[in-house]
Amino acid sequence: MKFLFVPGVNNTQNTWAPVCAALREAGHECVAVDCPPIADVEELAKTLLPADDSEFVVVGHSFGGMVALSLMALAPERIQGVVLVNSTDGSDSPEVAQARAGRVEEARNGGYLKIAAGATARAYHPDNLKRDDLMANREREVAEYGVERFAAHQLAMGSRPNREAAFAAFPKPKLVVAADNDVVIPTAKQKAMAERVGAVYHEIPTTGHMLPAEAPEELAGIINDWAQQSF
Repeated sequence: MKFLFVPGVNNTQNTWAPVCAALREAGHECVAVDCPPIADVEELAKTLLPADDSEFVVVGHSFGGMVALSLMALAPERIQGVVLVNSTDGSDSPEVAQARAGRVEEARNGGYLKIAAGATARAYHPDNLKRDDLMANREREVAEYGVERFAAHQLAMGSRPNREAAFAAFPKPKLVVAADNDVVIPTAKQKAMAERVGAVYHEIPTTGHMLPAEAPEELAGIINDWAQQSF
């Protein structure tokens, strides 16, 4: 099985490296991509769609899940399945979109690292905030990701379309993986989404919104088992 992995905000393709390594050991083909600084999920999907006409399962974390759903809408004939990790198929309210625009302005005025630090405090399970390896990786990724991508992706999230109906109607295998302590996109909301769209649902304990970094082996195992049972 071929998988295309899309990262979230403040993350790069390196977030997926341990997950991909585990899945490759299980015999799968994995490609992780970076999201360029494009302020529109539809345009991002066009940029990230592989040019080789291959079919694949798209896996998206958080904002990457929103891009994954845009890939699903763009090329449904090529998408064999969709995996959302700590993500949602809805759209922003006007108030949330306006708040994102405010963060963009703050970030462009020198506040990006402060915003990223605040996001880090909320994105990990409290136990995992004490892990030096995770925090060192986070610092490297934030530095590599940078303010321009942050600004573009905030605007892309704020203007993204609602994909609830499209995700529910997608007839191929779907998997939703949530953390037991996600305070960014509440765990209960993700579970309700999975039930609504007919997706397989798994929840990983002692993890937060950065589940792919916090529990990569567990996540890879869930994806592998789902793929074996679904295809």
